[in-house]
Amino acid sequence: MIVARLIEPASKLATARLLDEETATCSLGQVLGLGAVDEQQLYGALDWLVEQQERIEKALARRHLKNGTLVLYDVSFDLFRGPHLRAGPVRAQP
Repeated sequence: MIVARLIEPASKLATARLLDEETATCSLGQVLGLGAVDEQQLYGALDWLVEQQERIEKALARRHLKNGTLVLYDVSFDLFRGPHLRAGPVRAQP
């Protein structure tokens, strides 16, 4: 999903179609030898990742955050900006 997101950001359903040999828009699924992938498998992978999030964060912190290391976050993703900016600029109401 990460590589697919870099190549062509899309919904889980569109990503499943991107990876499926019959509907693929690139050779990523074939190159990675994924076989048939459906959106439920992608959601399952995300569910697993959420369950592992705390463990992953702690492992990354132990590995990379030492002696007051500065951490920068990219908060430009629209999830952080809010739904009112997803459809374009907000116009003043008369």
